[in-house]
Amino acid sequence: MKIMKMFGWLIVGCLFYVCPNAMGQTVFSGQLLGAGASDPELGGILAQNQAPVAFVVTSASVTIAASGKWKSTITGLVVPTVGTGGITQIAEALVCGGKIVANTESVALSTAGNAKIKTTVTGIPSRCVAPAVFVYVTEIDGVSVGLTSTPPTQYIAVTGFTTSSSTDSDPPEGNPEK
Repeated sequence: MKIMKMFGWLIVGCLFYVCPNAMGQTVFSGQLLGAGASDPELGGILAQNQAPVAFVVTSASVTIAASGKWKSTITGLVVPTVGTGGITQIAEALVCGGKIVANTESVALSTAGNAKIKTTVTGIPSRCVAPAVFVYVTEIDGVSVGLTSTPPTQYIAVTGFTTSSSTDSDPPEGNPEK
């Protein structure tokens, strides 16, 4: 009876914790930053595809699993004093080694610059060198500007980091393997 009970707990643990985490292995996770005309060429995506004005982001993150599950939450993606500039739809692209390997479907961008993407995509490679996620425009004032162009139309946000945070802290010292 003890063996059956232990086996039952192992199954429950696998179903609710171990197996979902293994099957949904995160292969990429990052924060998104507003992009603009002053950014350098990024990830092999040509500089002429940058937005002509600088976008800012209040907060945004993206997570991609090996299975293709893609989750992104964006808050406040706007041009200061302008807003979204009529952008009504966006999508995201995963870039590996300067090449676009996967795109999400187009989703609505609110007038406050908020959007959520929760989907499953195909094309996640088993190896991705120099990964980046770009947020790009797919619709302005209700007019499509091309979801599948390669490279996409203007990108307005990209994964990265900034050191201008007031909550900055130093990484721990020492050998991380000890």
